[in-house]
Amino acid sequence: MFTLDKKNKAEFKKKISEMKLKEREVLLVLMGEECVFEYQEIADILNNNNITFVGGFFPAVIIENKKTKQGLIVVKLPVQREPLLIKNMERISKYKNQLEDMKKIIDRGAKNKTVFIIGDGHNDFLDDFLDEIFNFFANSVDYIGGAAGGAEPICIFNNQDSYRNAACVLLLDLYCQQGIKHGLQDVFNPLIATKIDRNVIKELNWDNPFKVYSEQVNAILAQEDKQQKLKKERFQDISRFFPVGIIRENQDKIIRDIWGVNEKGELLCGGKVPENGVLSLMKAEKKNLIEASGKAVEQISEKLEKKETAVKPKIILFIDCIARAQVLGADYNKAVQMIYEKNRLIGQQRVVGVLSMGEFSSAQKGFIEYYNMTTVVGALYE
Repeated sequence: MFTLDKKNKAEFKKKISEMKLKEREVLLVLMGEECVFEYQEIADILNNNNITFVGGFFPAVIIENKKTKQGLIVVKLPVQREPLLIKNMERISKYKNQLEDMKKIIDRGAKNKTVFIIGDGHNDFLDDFLDEIFNFFANSVDYIGGAAGGAEPICIFNNQDSYRNAACVLLLDLYCQQGIKHGLQDVFNPLIATKIDRNVIKELNWDNPFKVYSEQVNAILAQEDKQQKLKKERFQDISRFFPVGIIRENQDKIIRDIWGVNEKGELLCGGKVPENGVLSLMKAEKKNLIEASGKAVEQISEKLEKKETAVKPKIILFIDCIARAQVLGADYNKAVQMIYEKNRLIGQQRVVGVLSMGEFSSAQKGFIEYYNMTTVVGALYE
């Protein structure tokens, strides 16, 4: 693994030549949305070295304990078959043969079963795409990944090209133990999503959603003697502190960032919301968000300690929501530092970190879920 946050082609070429990939190893390339390298520059160098790679552009990557939009991370991963790049997530049925080939490998008793996914976070079909992936593999594998995206619409790439509305799926030859935390607090419930169109709340508690949501948020702000009010103008300045949680029986809530409001007063969410789903208004406090990052690593440590044989992770995947970084502002580096400090509990392994538009994890009940405002940490091991 290596990272770069300054443009130096000679250094990139040198590091690539030193990596010495084995059979059935590929490179995962994670780039910030303002990366100092262009996709084509990376592709030309890797293709000239006959190296298979996939990757994506993200709002930011984590390098040396800090987030940066300009950097890139290159990590070597063992896989059980070549990566699958799905050029249009809405036409996943066209890739049935390749997915069935993956399933045969899993069904033959492959020991290490982790599916790593990067999907285009700009695509409203992403939730359904993840459901389709789960329909193929069910809970026979662990799932982890994140939603790419940023300033440019084209955010997924491989050796051949870069794509929008795409996803890449890797069947890793590694186990994955996961921790997941959001650190948000319930401040009001229940809210009923009485009318929904995918990620758009069209009616809340049988009323105009902006009216209901803003009344609750403004009541909380008034209780705290804040001189602010949630309005349609500069909506996200306040709404990012007040996401909603989808309430589920005997499980933690799935968080939905409310990133916008349209002229009708409908609320635009960072992922699909179920029709007639019961929601809780949540509040983001900086201290709790920072602590949650460390608690996600602690979850992994507790799980690994219960194993009969000692486990030493090879890589720590840190997938964090861009909305958390926006809430924390200059304090975001404290959350990253918390990950690195708690990493000593599981062996001080190299951390591969990105800020994503959404997080994928099967840490709860084995289903693959699409989260917002959540820290997902995965320890990959043999």
